[in-house]
Amino acid sequence: MKFIVLTLLLFTPFLSFACTCFSPPLEESVKDADFIYVGQIVSAQIDGKKRVLNYLSNIETLKGSPDTDVLVSYIEEGMCSNPAAVGFRYVVFGKKGNNPTLNLCGATQPLSDSSKELVDNIKKLTANKPLKQDK
Repeated sequence: MKFIVLTLLLFTPFLSFACTCFSPPLEESVKDADFIYVGQIVSAQIDGKKRVLNYLSNIETLKGSPDTDVLVSYIEEGMCSNPAAVGFRYVVFGKKGNNPTLNLCGATQPLSDSSKELVDNIKKLTANKPLKQDK
C-alpha cells in the first residue's frame, strides 16, 4: 500500500493554487474611478459575519471628490486574503454612491514605503501626462 501511495505521489503532477486574478492596467483604473485618494484607517467596525467597515482619514486626494470615508473589507482566511488594518494606508479607487471595496484583484490597495511610484503615476495620469514607456 505504501508503494502505491509513493508511486502516485511521484508521478502525479502537483497542482498549484496560487493567488491569481486579472487586474486592469493602472491607466484604466484611474480613468474609470470617480475619485482616488490616499487614506489611513482610523477605526473599523464588523458589519455582519465577515464584512468590515473601515473608516479612513483622507490624507491626499488624487482625483475627484470622495463622497465616502468607508472602505469595505472582508474577513478572509488563507494566503489570498487582503486584510485591512487600523493604521495602514491605502490608495482608494471609488465610484460615486458606492463604498470602495478592498479585494485582491481590485485597484484599491495597501500602500507601503515603496508605493511612492504608484502615487506619482496616478498623479501623472490625472494630469493627463503619459507614463514613461519602457524601451
